Amino acid sequence: MRALTARQIAHIMDARLTTADPGQAFRAVTTDSRNIAPGALFVALKGDRFDGHDFAKAALVAGAGGVVVSRPVDAPAGATVFQVADTQQALERLAVALRTLHPGRFIAVTGSVGKTSTKELLAAALSPFGKVGKTPGNYNNHIGVPLTLAALDGDEDFVVMELGMSAPGEIARLTHLARPDLGLVTRAEAVHLEFFDSVDQIADAKAELYEHLGPHALAVANADDARMLPRAQAFHDAPVTFGRAASAAVQIVDAHHTAAGLAIAIRIAGKTLDVTVPTLGLHMAENVAAALAAVHTLALDPTRAIAALATAYRPPPHRMALTALGTVQVLDDCYNANPAATRAALLTFAEVFAKTPRAHRLAVIGSMRELGPTAEIHHAKIGRLAGETAATVLATGPHAASLSSSATAAGAASHAADDFEALRQVFATWLQTHPNGVILLKGSRGERLERALTPQMGASSGGALSSPGGGH
Repeated sequence: MRALTARQIAHIMDARLTTADPGQAFRAVTTDSRNIAPGALFVALKGDRFDGHDFAKAALVAGAGGVVVSRPVDAPAGATVFQVADTQQALERLAVALRTLHPGRFIAVTGSVGKTSTKELLAAALSPFGKVGKTPGNYNNHIGVPLTLAALDGDEDFVVMELGMSAPGEIARLTHLARPDLGLVTRAEAVHLEFFDSVDQIADAKAELYEHLGPHALAVANADDARMLPRAQAFHDAPVTFGRAASAAVQIVDAHHTAAGLAIAIRIAGKTLDVTVPTLGLHMAENVAAALAAVHTLALDPTRAIAALATAYRPPPHRMALTALGTVQVLDDCYNANPAATRAALLTFAEVFAKTPRAHRLAVIGSMRELGPTAEIHHAKIGRLAGETAATVLATGPHAASLSSSATAAGAASHAADDFEALRQVFATWLQTHPNGVILLKGSRGERLERALTPQMGASSGGALSSPGGGH
């Protein structure tokens, strides 16, 4: 973080400052009392399960240089304390100030699917053109975005920000924090229907990015998404487009798998370029095209970006990663799930392992969260596709019964349980009896299907605050 003094931070946050040294410098911000860098500023947020004020003294004892609080706390004598009306608002005010001071070009990425992969692809594609900062992990919500801004060095040439949401208005709020020079929406899909009545409402919420871009900011839109494209055009006269449509400025001409990964032919400005990315899934071609559309919009050389994608990009953990359990191959895509992504994972699984007989394929499918009243319909469709793809299906979570019954109707041997641990023995037996088998792991974050890759359930650790990420 750009160094700021206690006096400057107090002014930014409109805080009442108690300190022995108004010139004390701060170079880091945290909201997690378990992870205190020496001298960092600890912001006491009130989360769903914990109140950071209860950990303020522990943070100071652990080495925090000061704390931001909205009520009195037990602090050691002489401690630097910033008293504010609202700690979340104070954190956001600090983030806005840091963003205002930052000279780099900011790109904001949101969408129902593909935004984390697109963020990582774009960060790799921009690497030949300067220093690149990016959202760590999925720090994409009202806590994670300010923390991302605070964690920047301040001299990045480009910063790629991921914006997530679970309700209307959240993307607008995050856009005002990030103040992007370029906004990109991957696409709108049925992924949070627990909070929205329709995909059209989801598209409206995602379009808040386009709506709240600054007057000189640029827009990138999906030419294949009949919902998002007109919404982008409603706020920008000529957004740069990507996709398979002939009208796309960055057009996917072809995509197929090779030994090196995903090979894509992309036409940019009338010239067809070959792109190879070390990842799996034909659906990833759209994310690659989105990243290159942003590069093209920034008037940067796409050939240099393409060369960087082949060497600098690495898939985020548990996203279309090939691994192994002994002699059994595993397609690990279990970081998160929604109907579109789960369908894509099953289709990729079938294609990558096309030479493996269906009898030797196992699909471990976790329930998809936040689908509201449409959940059973979506799970039934996915269960049927899973049963057509693999001879054995293990289903977990609150909608395991729908997944399992549909898989059975499609001809698969299916097992259902509320949690993966209840299927551990079935899973172990399958591994023993299918030494040349292949497995797909796909489910929402709450299912924690990565446990299948370890011999026993990982213990969960306690936390002090709300999560800094996880928006869709």
